[in-house]
Amino acid sequence: MATIARFDPDSLRCVPLFAQLTSVDLRRLAGLVCRVRLAAGATLAGDGPEDHALIIVVDGIAEVDRPGDGRAPGQVAEIGPGEHVGEELLLHEPGHAATVRAVTDVVIDQIAAHDFRALLQASPELTLPMLAVLGERLARESGSSHATERVA
Repeated sequence: MATIARFDPDSLRCVPLFAQLTSVDLRRLAGLVCRVRLAAGATLAGDGPEDHALIIVVDGIAEVDRPGDGRAPGQVAEIGPGEHVGEELLLHEPGHAATVRAVTDVVIDQIAAHDFRALLQASPELTLPMLAVLGERLARESGSSHATERVA
């Protein structure tokens, strides 16, 4: 595994959770990013808590095997440049995370969940734009964008 130095904080905008962050906030978050080059066949993330991270593919193709995602056993999803996996791991720790492997040689940007949570504890103001994104997502998934219920 080789670490690569160059990183553009605006590239984090491809992750919906970070889309509403200011450029200043993205630069703070960028301090957590580790850009890594891995060979085809390498495991990018596995089942252990130390593997809980957001992974953004910069170059190459990776496969994602996520138990319980509705796919038949052995079927995987592929992600390529600009796509990511593990966004939910930044906010909670599931019993089993996805296994992500490099199909080709890859370059990834990675943010460890424990580093992300430490940043949020030190800078809670970062949570407000992310909560807005999560709220919009929940509204979309529940089928109501601005629906309210009245309690009689």
